Amino acid sequence: MRFETAKNKLPLSIIIRWGTNSKSSHFLSVFDNKFVIHSNFTGVNLAWYNYFLKHNEIVRSVQIDCPLDLEERTYQGLLNSDDGDGYDFPALAYWFWRGLLNMLFKVPVPKKNAWSSNNLLLCLAIYGKMPYELTGQKIDDDVLEMMTPDTLIDMIIKRVESGELKGHVIK
Repeated sequence: MRFETAKNKLPLSIIIRWGTNSKSSHFLSVFDNKFVIHSNFTGVNLAWYNYFLKHNEIVRSVQIDCPLDLEERTYQGLLNSDDGDGYDFPALAYWFWRGLLNMLFKVPVPKKNAWSSNNLLLCLAIYGKMPYELTGQKIDDDVLEMMTPDTLIDMIIKRVESGELKGHVIK
């Protein structure tokens, strides 16, 4: 399985990248090199990877070494518990508001998202739903929802490069 960040030419992607001074605007999990589980404006959903690539450009990618049965249990668990959950618009609004305050007035960005909702997810929160045996860490959703996709993928890549997490960087 892989964790990846992506970008596209849609206005929201451009605004997120500009507002966070980041290369990417989206975080996703790729399973079996065939499908993606991610959260977008329609909520948590499954998409064919090839279809996703027609509309998005992969910015960073890291392969996580895990047994096939763990990968299968992970995506089945995500689909059973989160598929169809809504997008966390209040958390996105807070994220934008705090980012704007930081850009304009240098107000520090909080570590937690105060408007995060239960059963609604931003794209980064999918990582928080991964089993501990896969990621080796637990991060609360309200903390993940204040990170950028670049921050999260950089954290994962550092853990792979240090040997703390088994895998390899693809790009």
